[in-house]
Amino acid sequence: MKFGDLSRSVIQINLGDFYIQQRCTGSLIDTASQNLDGMVAALANCCFHMAVEGTLHYKGVEETYFGLGEEDVYLITISKVGCYIKDSYDFIGNQLGGLGYWNPITNKAKMLTAEEGFYKVENRNFRDWRKNNSKGGDFLVFSDIEKRIVNESWTVSFSL
Repeated sequence: MKFGDLSRSVIQINLGDFYIQQRCTGSLIDTASQNLDGMVAALANCCFHMAVEGTLHYKGVEETYFGLGEEDVYLITISKVGCYIKDSYDFIGNQLGGLGYWNPITNKAKMLTAEEGFYKVENRNFRDWRKNNSKGGDFLVFSDIEKRIVNESWTVSFSL
């Protein structure tokens, strides 16, 4: 029996039943540096997700370790692992410290600054702009899926 299908779209994979694990970052921001690159300025806090593709093969019935019964034995093989980022792009509430300081001319962002030309941006700035312009909204952002071919197998035994 096959499970997972990493050829599907990231949205289909995210909704699928073969998703394994997520790891949400506390923050991608490097506090030692005041500069923010485009990814960190856009994502800051996000979740890394992993999904797998592989096969489940029924090997048969074996006697239990202590000889007290029988167990079904399966061989699980993972053939591909995919990793992607999922982020909620919203401006709900307030973020501690705001969204950083942005320069509208150079399109650069910094965590903390007293430099001329940089302005503090907060969630309410986006909400106000959205209200005044009747545009924009909250949405989810997905990265492409980075796929790796693997060949990991293990045997699992259990009795029902």
